[in-house]
Amino acid sequence: MSYSDTIERANEFASDAIERMHKEGLAPTPENYELWYVYYAGLNPEVTRAIDILVANSQKITDIQCQELHARYLSDNRENERVRKAGSEIQATIKEVSSIVEDVKQATSEYNVTLSDVKNQLSDDMDPESIVKVVDDVLSSTQGMVAQNERLGAELKKSATVMQHLQRELDTARKEALTDGLTSLANRKSFDTEIRR
Repeated sequence: MSYSDTIERANEFASDAIERMHKEGLAPTPENYELWYVYYAGLNPEVTRAIDILVANSQKITDIQCQELHARYLSDNRENERVRKAGSEIQATIKEVSSIVEDVKQATSEYNVTLSDVKNQLSDDMDPESIVKVVDDVLSSTQGMVAQNERLGAELKKSATVMQHLQRELDTARKEALTDGLTSLANRKSFDTEIRR
């Protein structure tokens, strides 16, 4: 998570977070601090909603609840889950496109057979009825090919949109993984990556 508050606002949120942890009798752990800082800064609507529900139900807020909220809404595991989910979606998209490409290859092969058959069927002494039948067969096969190509085009367009969305998700996850949660500065992992370049 990225933080970009002014010093005054950050001090206010930090004071509120520490005071609330003390009031609730919570351990002053970095995770608890981050959870309450995020709550008072209003940086994550899910965190705010979850805590507000606990307060509205007059529930005592415990370290265990704070750990669960942090794990659910703020932890690095969530970013790892986003990356895993994006990888699965990419695999599914590739599988769908591969299946359609195979269908188009099969349809193209069948179309080539049809054209070859037409070539063999055509002759100078064909009656008009036979010519009409051959032309109808070619038209039917051509329409099938056009439909397959349109389907492939639509699927590729859809896949491109999905891939762009996934790329943005991965970029966000990578950026968040390389940024310190409290300071918004590059973390050690980011430093090590830059050194290796």
